Amino acid sequence: STYNRADILNGTLASIFRQQVPFDYEVIVVDDGSSDHTTEVLSRYPVVTERIERPEGHRHPAYPRHRAIALASSDILIMQSDDVWHETAQTIEELTNAATAQPNAAFFATVYNVNADGVVIDTFVHPRTRRRALFFLGAIHKSRLCAIGGNDEAFTEAGYEDAWLRDCLQH
Repeated sequence: STYNRADILNGTLASIFRQQVPFDYEVIVVDDGSSDHTTEVLSRYPVVTERIERPEGHRHPAYPRHRAIALASSDILIMQSDDVWHETAQTIEELTNAATAQPNAAFFATVYNVNADGVVIDTFVHPRTRRRALFFLGAIHKSRLCAIGGNDEAFTEAGYEDAWLRDCLQH
């Protein structure tokens, strides 16, 4: 999902479409009522889009994420935040292969968190390096995610729904 982050989203989508993937995949972006030029950015890429019309103001990302999950035609989901770029050109392939080989696990990739100018602000890395694993870029089977209810829409602060989801998956 995305909300008023068109400039960052453009870089993120470019990062996705630079991937060297030997199979077909779909990219789904749910626009959570943006008032910037998000629609124009989305028109530049071959993505499945849905727009949610809401009153002015940002809402928690869990609801639009659930809409994207419902639109997905594959059982393997690669969930990605709108402000991260792939570290390598093989990220999608590696996450898909890992999720295919171990359907009861979730997998996370190293990503660069960037600002609107494409400047890296932080790097989020794999849990073996002791950094928190959140769904900035991760793969999971849709059926497993749906079994735990997806992201909890009751959280009001960003990031808590990701930590909660991570804890559910670990336990």
